[in-house]
Amino acid sequence: MTLMETPDPTDSLPGALTRLAYERLVRRAHDLAEQVLRCLEELRALYPSDLPDEVVVAVRRFHDQLPGAVAASGERERRRAPRFPAGGKLTLTDPQAPGQAWEAVTVDRSWGGFSFLCDRPFAPGSLVTVADADDPGAGPPRRAEVKSCRPEGAAWVVGCEWLPAPEPGGGA
Repeated sequence: MTLMETPDPTDSLPGALTRLAYERLVRRAHDLAEQVLRCLEELRALYPSDLPDEVVVAVRRFHDQLPGAVAASGERERRRAPRFPAGGKLTLTDPQAPGQAWEAVTVDRSWGGFSFLCDRPFAPGSLVTVADADDPGAGPPRRAEVKSCRPEGAAWVVGCEWLPAPEPGGGA
């Protein structure tokens, strides 16, 4: 057998067993997530003012359309976490020019990032420092990387991913 004829390692018995175990594990995780969603929906029915309907809908949509799965449009879902509608204002600064600030309106949030509506575009890959404009004492500003930017009418919707906080005493 030549290098070009090397069999796929998943075609071997250990590979097939590994694939089977993985598929069973994913199926079990999906079943558990379904149970959790049912509990979340029951909690929403009991405490509607404490658990907004948008949260349950967003989690259900994310659960039904797993990351990497092909959506109805034929595109792959790239999101790793559900988006939750958000409001409020942010103050953004460029770490390279901290004296220059922009105010923006939050569009949505997720566990790993957020998007905002702004009057100017931001280049993907650029860094921003983000603070809560509505509650400046809510915590220290956080850093984020711009992942996407698209026009929306006369404004821009900018998607960002949170960056890890710098180590204490480690500088920026």
